Amino acid sequence: MPANRTRVPALALAAVLAGAVLTGCGSAPERIDPSGVDGLVIPAPEIDTHDFDDPRANDWFPLEPGSVSLFRHEGETLATETELSVLDDDLVIAGVATTPIRTVVRSADEVLTETTSWYAADDRGNVWLFGQEVTALVDGRPKVQSSWKAGVGRAEAGLVMPAVPRVGDGFAAGSDKGRPVGRIEVLDLVGSVRVPAGDFEDVVTVSVAQQVLPGITETRSYARDVGLVRAEQSGNAFGEMELAERRG
Repeated sequence: MPANRTRVPALALAAVLAGAVLTGCGSAPERIDPSGVDGLVIPAPEIDTHDFDDPRANDWFPLEPGSVSLFRHEGETLATETELSVLDDDLVIAGVATTPIRTVVRSADEVLTETTSWYAADDRGNVWLFGQEVTALVDGRPKVQSSWKAGVGRAEAGLVMPAVPRVGDGFAAGSDKGRPVGRIEVLDLVGSVRVPAGDFEDVVTVSVAQQVLPGITETRSYARDVGLVRAEQSGNAFGEMELAERRG
């Protein structure tokens, strides 16, 4: 399949499985002030680095260096295998040591996209997205599609998983140059999911709106102590992407 035909599907898959969202055009994100999610300002115009002095692990979004999650997906137009690796290679962004997750999407042993997303958990266990870089195969050559880091060019960190998620909570995943990188809403806290890697209970389910993919609705399922186990998109031909194997 020519690379230009796989570009958009590959970018969409990378965004879903990285647990982040791609930057899209649109108005400035609605800012959540301290009356919102647990007194947090989201996205964060300023980072208090002391809030990250003693990070607490998040039950649904673990950041364990060395862990690897493998997803397989059979779509109508594209079959992919996606590997998420939590790297032991911290990067300081806006004064905070962040943990990178590398997401590699392959089809027929060809790398379609490689995404690095930088996360950090604060002292209460909220997980923040501090930046992301997406490289895609375009006309047979790798090309950076988007790149942002909090504190650079008016980019701001956003929330991807609260320490204590509640149904109805909604929050921005960040902003880049005043543009939103997506909005997340908590849908359910007690879901059940069966995927090739196993059966999971008390699954947290969220929806993600991405301006870069209008008309596409995305739902993600997170299992306790595991993280992402399923990602589903409606409004296109991708269908479901499920966890097949987890190591580490």
